[in-house]
Amino acid sequence: KGISKSNIVVIPHAGFTFYADQYHTNNSNTVKKIILFFGRIDKYKGLEILLDAMPMIIEKHPDVLLRIAGNGDLQDLIFKIEKLHDNIELINRWIKDCEIADIMRDCLLLILPYTHATQSGVIPLAYAFQKPVIATNVGGLGEQIVEGVTGHIIMPQNAKIISEYVNRMLFNLDKTEKMGKNAYQYMIDNLTWESSARKFIQFVFNGSTNE
Repeated sequence: KGISKSNIVVIPHAGFTFYADQYHTNNSNTVKKIILFFGRIDKYKGLEILLDAMPMIIEKHPDVLLRIAGNGDLQDLIFKIEKLHDNIELINRWIKDCEIADIMRDCLLLILPYTHATQSGVIPLAYAFQKPVIATNVGGLGEQIVEGVTGHIIMPQNAKIISEYVNRMLFNLDKTEKMGKNAYQYMIDNLTWESSARKFIQFVFNGSTNE
């Protein structure tokens, strides 16, 4: 855009720790392996791709449950959702703040199969709940994930690739849980609101992002 790098400061999206205040453990009594698609449902979020991946995931993990939580028009996807009804939990409405912890608590990982994006607040939200993330490498999503540490960055965004990564993480739950803990620690070390404010103030008053 013709703007000098010295006039730009990059401040990562900080973590949403206040939603996780009552969250203390990854343990759950659920008999399902829950994977989560969370947030407003728009075409660019790639939910259709994830639904196409589900039969390949169910084949390896019949006990998997895809929880879809968020408001949006699902008219074009309802046939695929109904076809997978035994392995789908649908919460198709606006999610209240007080509901977020319950929705996040018992899932194993979050999936962002976006076809394009800028960045996402869902990723730091997942980190606050010690959940690893699988996301497509579009927009700034790849900058929010430490590959193999806090989750996985995948490309291209197709159903087969998504199913392979989800199956791999569901087969190795110990590693998946460890990645969730890594995600939380990464948020604590790098994605605090204090750090964001400090970087902004230093840039405005000193013209520098050095800490």
